[in-house]
Amino acid sequence: MRRINLIPHDDEFKPDIPWISYVLIICVLGCLFSFLSWNQQRQISYYENSLKAKEEDYSFINNQVFEQKTQYQSLLKKQDIQAEQKEIVRMNLEFILKARHQGAPLSMMLLKLGRLLPDDIWLENLELSDNKITIKGSSPDNVLISTLMRKLDESDFFFNTQFEYMQLNEGESNTDMLFSIVTQIAK
Repeated sequence: MRRINLIPHDDEFKPDIPWISYVLIICVLGCLFSFLSWNQQRQISYYENSLKAKEEDYSFINNQVFEQKTQYQSLLKKQDIQAEQKEIVRMNLEFILKARHQGAPLSMMLLKLGRLLPDDIWLENLELSDNKITIKGSSPDNVLISTLMRKLDESDFFFNTQFEYMQLNEGESNTDMLFSIVTQIAK
């Protein structure tokens, strides 16, 4: 009978691996590490190239934003200048409309007033406010003052002439009447 030992002993279980197998395992492991290192370098290179492309895109976008900001600031300056010019035009238009609203030009009113004055009336002060003119002066006779008031009302430039005051001014050689008349300017 023969005996078969199913459990080997330590002495009996020694695999016989030739040295070439060790070399082959080392080569395979070397190739595997080399491939992993190469793959890692390739990924690093890919990420570096992607980063450079993103930096170029960012630089391009940053330049565009800077140009647009510069254009926007230029437009704002132009808009400020246009607003100032618009304000000047508005003020000029307002002045023209106000002068038109006030009626005849001041020089025409003064010319007409000079023609309406009786010979012995002297003007001392003219005050223009809104659409009224205040006439202050002196006259040797109150009839001349009423004649002036009547002529002002009959003219095309003035209406609604009213008496403000009259006062006797006693001087050294003569006695004159000081007066003040308010009349409205026709539009």
